Amino acid sequence: MRFYFKVSQACTVRSIYKLADGRLVLLDNDRPVTAAQVGTWLEIGAGFDVSDPYGDERVFVFAQNTAFDPLVTTVDGDGYHFIQEGLPDALRKTRGFKKKKRFAEDSVMLATSL
Repeated sequence: MRFYFKVSQACTVRSIYKLADGRLVLLDNDRPVTAAQVGTWLEIGAGFDVSDPYGDERVFVFAQNTAFDPLVTTVDGDGYHFIQEGLPDALRKTRGFKKKKRFAEDSVMLATSL
């Protein structure tokens, strides 16, 4: 499985994946997108294998013109950064009204199965 995004101006991107069991994986954090990359499809990660837990999952992609507030994460054996805060706290640190910042958000829901 592969995920791509594109933006209309240079920015910083954060992407979060919500697994079927509710855990949150930080895929990109403060990823810079340069003016040369604007309008082109950029891949999140290097592709993923679908595995359990199966069910309804969601990818969130956020873009803004400044760095994001830090999230507390732990790294598992496969190198994935799991967000320790719950979804409401993680989203609150990522979105919302922020002084003098340009911000955009989109998400995709999907269902995984064997």
